[in-house]
Amino acid sequence: MPVERRRLVGALASKGFVRDPKSGRTDHDVYRLVSDGRKQPVLTKVSRGTKYRVLGNPLVLRVRGQMHLDRNQFDDFVGCPISQQDYLGILRAKGLIE
Repeated sequence: MPVERRRLVGALASKGFVRDPKSGRTDHDVYRLVSDGRKQPVLTKVSRGTKYRVLGNPLVLRVRGQMHLDRNQFDDFVGCPISQQDYLGILRAKGLIE
């Protein structure tokens, strides 16, 4: 299911992802999860190109994988039923963060 880039970026920001300032040197923005003031080992890349205002299925699959979410979880993440705490709980259950 295609996703508008601005919706994805908004959802990332509202759930603890912070844009890496070093990513300004490339054609992608890198967003890293920060929780309790600590960088977590979860990050995703989002293209800044005008061609990618809407992310197609292949890119959505890649972002979903980087975020460690299944399709329904990703749809809820972008649609906002999943809170930051819910997302952190999913990552903890998978043993990806403490």
